[in-house]
Amino acid sequence: MSHDAALCVKRALPAARLRATLPTNHPEDAMTRFALPILLTLAAPAMAQPMLSLPLNADATMTSLTHDCDDGRQVAVTYVTSGDDALALVTLDDGPRIFVNVIAASGARYVAGALEWWAKGDQATLTDAMSDADPVTCTARP
Repeated sequence: MSHDAALCVKRALPAARLRATLPTNHPEDAMTRFALPILLTLAAPAMAQPMLSLPLNADATMTSLTHDCDDGRQVAVTYVTSGDDALALVTLDDGPRIFVNVIAASGARYVAGALEWWAKGDQATLTDAMSDADPVTCTARP
């Protein structure tokens, strides 16, 4: 096996750590084994950036709003509707989350795991089904 073909970069699951392996019969291996993990560590955050791409119909709409909530936080939401599909991209304290539209008797109800974002008019509530805390009420800015 040639030296060029022996470099393998593997993704260890589930920890998503990068590991490099090289053959041991080349004099430059010691320096490469030392430098390569450092380079991979520095490059890993750039390679780990998630990306989501969705094809949208010609009738698709995107509406972005900022909400002021009764607990003092501001929540940015982008609503994406394309045909029968609807998402709410909600930015919370821990970063952006993708909420999917589910059946609601009134308004637009979106869920992401245990979280629920329910909007009607300029009002919305954020509820954590795994918490005993009261829902957070939010009002969209004009």
